[in-house]
Amino acid sequence: MHSLKLAADASGKIAIGMVATDHIDNIVLAAGVAKTYTIPTGAAYLLMSGTALFFARFGGAASIPIADVTDGTGACVAPEFREVPDDITTVSFISSVNCIVAIEVFA
Repeated sequence: MHSLKLAADASGKIAIGMVATDHIDNIVLAAGVAKTYTIPTGAAYLLMSGTALFFARFGGAASIPIADVTDGTGACVAPEFREVPDDITTVSFISSVNCIVAIEVFA
């Protein structure tokens, strides 16, 4: 997998965008069914996108909230870019509809 680098223009100034990665995983979610993704060894950053709204929980089981969650165990809604600490090895995903999640992995 490629290291994360910001793109630079011809003058060396940071431009909008990131360098493409060579490691992309796809998770296919059935409506209402959580799936756990194991973060590849050496990964430091994940860039996630989905074909529908999804929830994710790092290092725990994701669920679709049906009431207030105020104890820190909630799931985030469609996280895009995240740095992955060394002590987190999985991400759990869930969606209320069928959904495909693309996960771009960077070192």
